[in-house]
Amino acid sequence: MTNARACQRTIRHGFSLEGVGLHTGQPSAVHLSQSTINSGIAWLLSGEPAPFSSGTHAIRGTSRCTVLGTAKNQVSTVEHLLSALSGCAIDNCLIRVEGPEVPALDGSSLPFCVAVEQAGFLEQDEERQWFELDEPVWVEQNGSHLLAIPAEQLRVTYGIDFAHPVLGQQIFSAPVTRESYRQEIAPARTFGFLREIEELRRRGLALGGGMDNALVIAEDGYLSPLRFADEPVRHKVLDLLGDLALLGAPLRAHVIGLKTSHGLNVRLVEAIQNKRRRG
Repeated sequence: MTNARACQRTIRHGFSLEGVGLHTGQPSAVHLSQSTINSGIAWLLSGEPAPFSSGTHAIRGTSRCTVLGTAKNQVSTVEHLLSALSGCAIDNCLIRVEGPEVPALDGSSLPFCVAVEQAGFLEQDEERQWFELDEPVWVEQNGSHLLAIPAEQLRVTYGIDFAHPVLGQQIFSAPVTRESYRQEIAPARTFGFLREIEELRRRGLALGGGMDNALVIAEDGYLSPLRFADEPVRHKVLDLLGDLALLGAPLRAHVIGLKTSHGLNVRLVEAIQNKRRRG
């Protein structure tokens, strides 16, 4: 990581958001508060005596969502909130969680972004740090690929390819700035296929999912109006940025992804960290 001429930021005022978890269907709430320089994004779970920092050391699962926690406690679906904090350039924040999962809200990161904007930003007397690459980093698994190439700013190029009559192939590419994130990525909702819902619920997933917090795709079309013509691929970018936030500092790279999962996203984070440790 290298220093850059920009100050670290935290939120000026605390705020709370509540709802139901996308997968658990259980009531949940998050309470965000201002935090100190170099503290990063930290989580305090119910019943835990102390917070833990976001990072690969805290990962407890990556099936359909990213799960963080301790040996005794965990919180699911952290990626939308982490994505929003990263997109809003928040370096330091304490998140207190009530419940097993971050609330889904509308299935996107937009409500989190709006709440952060309303809370205000506080610049802190310490420079931000970035992860910068000296050479490309590549991970792949079962036909899915993620490549990070050295660059002066973060850019994401991402493709999806589903054997589905409505969705099929979509590609999205854009530089990631606070403005582009807010306008082009944050509003994109999580999506799922109508034909898979029953099976997911048998597996204990998507128990809180519905038309108000997900884009449901039937065989002949979308069951609610799209926010973007390519909303699904934009949401996959949103998820990727949330997982990349586990680096603990913003990344300067061109990240190119094809059909990735949370598990592969996390493998890229680990590969970048390992490359840094060896360098």
